[in-house]
Parts: sequence; C-alpha cells; structure tokens
Amino acid sequence: MSFVDQREPARDARSMVAAIAINGAVLAAVLLAPAAVREVSKFKPIEAIDVKPLDPPPPPPPEPKPEIAATDPAPPAPPLFVPKPLVETPLPSLDGPKTSSDPQPSPLPVPGVTPGGTGTIIAPRIEPTPTPTPAPPVLRDAVRDPRYAANFQPPYPSRLLRLDVEGTATVRVLIGPDGHVSKVEVVSATDPEFGRATERQALSKWRFKPATRDGTPVPSWQTLTVRFTIDD
Repeated sequence: MSFVDQREPARDARSMVAAIAINGAVLAAVLLAPAAVREVSKFKPIEAIDVKPLDPPPPPPPEPKPEIAATDPAPPAPPLFVPKPLVETPLPSLDGPKTSSDPQPSPLPVPGVTPGGTGTIIAPRIEPTPTPTPAPPVLRDAVRDPRYAANFQPPYPSRLLRLDVEGTATVRVLIGPDGHVSKVEVVSATDPEFGRATERQALSKWRFKPATRDGTPVPSWQTLTVRFTIDD
C-alpha cells in the first residue's frame, strides 16, 4: 500500500467527527431556545409616561443704562425771568414848552384827509364810466320824385272812360335803392282794369327818392292810392 492510501482513512474520520460536532451544536441551540424566550417574557412591559412641556425661559433682564459720570457738567436750566433793558426817558423841561413869536406855516392839505379830523384817509369815490348808448338809426321814408310828378297818373282805361266809370286803385310798391319800382301788389280796385293800369304805370314811369338809413339808400315798401275821375 502507498503513502497516499494510508492517509485517506484518517481524513474521513476527521470529517465525520466535525459533522457530528456541528449537528450537536445545532441540536443544543434548538433545545435551549425556549428557555431563552421564557427568560425574556419575564420582563415587565414598558409603561408610558406623560411628559409635560417645559415652561419657556424668562426674558433676559434689560441692559442697565450707563451711569452719567459725576464729572460731566449738568445742562444749564432755562432762565425763569429775563429782565427788560432799561431805557432812559428824558424828563420834561421845567420851564415849559418853548414858544416862538414867528407865525408857523400852515400844513399843506393832503388829498383824502379832512382838516381837523382824526387823520383817517378817505379814498375819493370813483364814478363808473357810463357806457355810451348807441344812437338809434335815422330812417327816412321814400317820397315821390317831383321831377316825375306828371308821370304819376296812369292812362284812363278806354272802356271805362266810354262808360263814364270812375274809381280808385290801391297798390303796394317795392321801391329799390335806385328809386325805381321793382314790384307791385294790387291791394284793392273798384274795377280790375284800374288795378292793371296802375300796375303798368308804376313799373314803367314812377320814380322816387329812396328811403335811407343813416343816409344810406335802402329798399322800402310803400302803399299808394290812384283816383280815376272824368273831367267835365
């Protein structure tokens, strides 16, 4: 037998011993475990304790003010009474007021001051300036121009003349700034032919001195009556 073969049985024996030791240790631990649990259960349960909160700490004491050293000078106190300065007043002369024989000039009058009064200044009263009132315009009516007086009477209507019919015609005419009649309105007529004859004569032959406003010619209306009579 070789040397190697002789050591193999010894190695197997040691392995078996080690396995038996490990198994025994495990078995002992299993058997001892209940005893350890029972020992732990013998302890009392932990009781809860009510813990009160602590009071807050008191505030720190105020810092002491620095003391004024005795050597520092105290502030001066305000004076209780300040005397007024003395003013020397000249005494009146014992001889009385001096008078002069020379006449004294009279003071000049001051505007607004009443002589012999209390000297109150009275301002002179200023009258308001009146506003000038504009003069009313000067109007002058139109009048017939005497140079055309012969043209005033219109021709007698022939039919009415044969019938010996007399009458009147009243017309309202518009006289322009040039003195001509620019418009005629028949107000009334005893016969329409009298009205038509007067209208034609006014437009063609009548002349006037126009109306004026402050000397300026202006148009104006005027009402005139024409009589138609037959002479014997």
